[in-house]
Amino acid sequence: MDALRRIGKALGGAEWVQGPGGNVSIKEAATLFVKASGKRLSDMGNAGAHAEVPLALAKAALDGDLEAEKAVFSLSPRPSLETYFHAIGGAVVAHTHAIGALLVACSSAARPEAIVSVPYERPGRGLALLVQKALDGRREALVLLESHGLVVYAETVDDAITRSREIDEQFRASFGALPSFAAEVAKPFVTETALGSGVFTRLPNRRVETPRFLFPDAVVFASVSRVTSFDDDPAGAAKAALASFGRPVVLVADDGSRLQCARNPDELAQAREVALSHDYVEDVLARSRRGDARYLPDDEPPKIVGMPSEQYRLALTRSDPSC
Repeated sequence: MDALRRIGKALGGAEWVQGPGGNVSIKEAATLFVKASGKRLSDMGNAGAHAEVPLALAKAALDGDLEAEKAVFSLSPRPSLETYFHAIGGAVVAHTHAIGALLVACSSAARPEAIVSVPYERPGRGLALLVQKALDGRREALVLLESHGLVVYAETVDDAITRSREIDEQFRASFGALPSFAAEVAKPFVTETALGSGVFTRLPNRRVETPRFLFPDAVVFASVSRVTSFDDDPAGAAKAALASFGRPVVLVADDGSRLQCARNPDELAQAREVALSHDYVEDVLARSRRGDARYLPDDEPPKIVGMPSEQYRLALTRSDPSC
């Protein structure tokens, strides 16, 4: 579908989404075309990158119909968990983890008047119900999901792209001159093998006394494990961490050196984007006087990781290098 491909390319860069995050949709007649779970937004033009959901079925799932919910998430490819909030609003919905939006959503910074703010809720039907209440029947709106990202409801692809870019530029401007996150992600990195059982790379040094997370994707793709040191055997440390966690993890040594570990090169590249975006947002907020960082509650990470939808996304990054 050309329209999905166009919006995916326009909003699929690292400044807008990191790893498999974000999702977009288009309502056409009785069908909701929405990004498939675990797929990159920039790959929307590829086979299997979007799901076709009967719109009435998606709305019934949002209304609490358990059979409809089961039917929606039994489709292949499986639609994004956030299909719930794509079932409402205008013809085009663009959900991104834009860097500017994250800076505001993960802090106490002032919200622009044009923004509708929705309090943090774990991704899923509960979050969509909060969004539905906030929209109050409107088809077009700019919605900030606290500690999560941005959702733009519009009637056309061009409007969704333009409004996403405009509001994110406004978010960024409130923090003054910012370094380029895209340039940070684009820096070359070396992938090493974790003794035949995964891969790892080095991240910029960073002391982490108590692991805390600003947004859900950081919990899933950049979990932190403290170690005394790994310099004597980084490959062995990475292998042990992957065996323990079964998913991407960042090892942090006492001296602040860090290893990002993952199960294959594609998962590593995606997890690295998420880890670097978390670093970036945390650093900007630490330097800024425009708002203190707001971290997820301490009991939230295990709840996020335990979600079936997150287990599904992790299974995709383990087995499907194209995702």
